[in-house]
Amino acid sequence: MVNCGGFEDLDESSSPLISNLVNRGLCTVNRTRRGFEVTEKFEAGKNLYVMGPLLGGIFNNKIKYWHVENAKRIHALSCLLADVIAESLN
Repeated sequence: MVNCGGFEDLDESSSPLISNLVNRGLCTVNRTRRGFEVTEKFEAGKNLYVMGPLLGGIFNNKIKYWHVENAKRIHALSCLLADVIAESLN
């Protein structure tokens, strides 16, 4: 787990891991600067899935959330991610 504190500007993250992911180009900060850019399958990169507060400001064809910090929302999105991961194993 990374950044469970939530809503922070990821361009200036206090987390060394998040800063390294961004600086090395493994993840891209989304346009709101509150989360990572992800596909509709929650991928920030090949086999790199994002869940929880790092989805802050996610707006795509499937999901539109400004905050992803409460348990109910994370649980609902986690069920979608579980389906994506299960599908990728087939």
